[in-house]
Amino acid sequence: MGKCGCNRCKGKSVCLENNKVEERWPTDPEESMFFLTAIAPKFLCPGQTFRLQVPTCFSLAGCTGPATASVSIGFVEINLNGPATFQDFGGCGSGCPEGSFFGVISPDGKETLIALGDYALDCLVSVKPCPTLCCCLELVILVEEGASNQPITVDGTFFGDVNTSDGCPIGEFSGGIEVPFTITSTLTSDTHPCCRCKETSGCDCLHSD
Repeated sequence: MGKCGCNRCKGKSVCLENNKVEERWPTDPEESMFFLTAIAPKFLCPGQTFRLQVPTCFSLAGCTGPATASVSIGFVEINLNGPATFQDFGGCGSGCPEGSFFGVISPDGKETLIALGDYALDCLVSVKPCPTLCCCLELVILVEEGASNQPITVDGTFFGDVNTSDGCPIGEFSGGIEVPFTITSTLTSDTHPCCRCKETSGCDCLHSD
């Protein structure tokens, strides 16, 4: 199996790399006002506990003049596919301060529903510029022991409402929005170089450069 050479490696270890997925609503960059990024480890090991981070932001900086805007995210549904289970969740930021959100994890650990009570913003641009509102969710996920060599995929959808007037890039709009995301990590095996050494600095000389 060989000795773990974490401290002798040169270059950036791929064992420490993350996968990243970015979504926005609307999808047109010139009109977008809700931004989402999902971040998860590129490689996972059997029995590993990891954190999925999902930072999001509402930005109404493009609204000008006498425009009005009312935006909110009410809740998010997140599903887990593969040999892993949700263990816990948390959040922070101006859109989800402590005590403003609550949620449940299904008995089988495969689904999480989080309600966001304070992720809402009302703005009258003629009075003052619209602030940016952000919420970063973090989900703790446990990979099953004994599982190996398969994908672990997380699918989620943010549900909200948007009401804007002329003067915002999207123009006059009133209705519900859904912003989905999907991110996949690769579950390796106990014999994979990333799993033979449990140090946080990376394993063996498996590097990208």
